[in-house]
Amino acid sequence: MKVWISLLLSTLLFQGCVPVKIDEIKQGFTQNKDSFEQLALMIKRDTQFETCFTVGTDHIGDFWKYGNKWNTLQNPKTMVTIGDVLNKVGISSDRYGEYIALLRIVSAERLSHCSNIPSSTSIMFYRNIGCMTTVDIHGDGSIPATDITSRFATEITPIEEGWFIKKFCG
Repeated sequence: MKVWISLLLSTLLFQGCVPVKIDEIKQGFTQNKDSFEQLALMIKRDTQFETCFTVGTDHIGDFWKYGNKWNTLQNPKTMVTIGDVLNKVGISSDRYGEYIALLRIVSAERLSHCSNIPSSTSIMFYRNIGCMTTVDIHGDGSIPATDITSRFATEITPIEEGWFIKKFCG
């Protein structure tokens, strides 16, 4: 009975992520592999002094976009411009423009890199309440296993050469 309930809950979790089509993401990766690799290289270079770093249309470093202004969770009342954000995180506006152009090519919103062991780079494609779909690569080339429990579900689909799609709901 426990196994059946666990499978039912996992199925319901993944139903919240229905708009994501794994085959379309795989096809987009194949067609734009150079752009994915370029994004991964760029963020690794730009994350030299940070444990984890994020760049995207709505999130840069510790800053989040609200309307046309940005702020941090630590200081939510102080709104700053994109220029202030880029200055504080040490990325030029040209470099940020490169990120945004490549994210558009691969149809993603943002990417993150964490230099822990193993390091990992994650390019976010889709998010919905409780769900997120990313294309990831670990620095050691490892690919995790699918992990489905009654509280969360992480479905892993290998793409190629260490790259994989991760669909998480929880």
